[in-house]
Amino acid sequence: MGWQDAVAIGVVVAAGLYLLSLVVRGAIGGKSAGCGTSCGKCSSSGEGSGQVVTTIGPPPGARRPS
Repeated sequence: MGWQDAVAIGVVVAAGLYLLSLVVRGAIGGKSAGCGTSCGKCSSSGEGSGQVVTTIGPPPGARRPS
């Protein structure tokens, strides 16, 4: 077995361990970070302010072209 085979096997084993850690974290419910968890620590905690940020369609009061 050459050095290239050893490096390739190492990369595959590392990727497998990474995927296994993701599965274990998901099953155990490990520490989650980022938005979307509704933890209440940031302004985007899931409670809507009722303010529309974007709209689909023409702006209010716009006329259609003739």
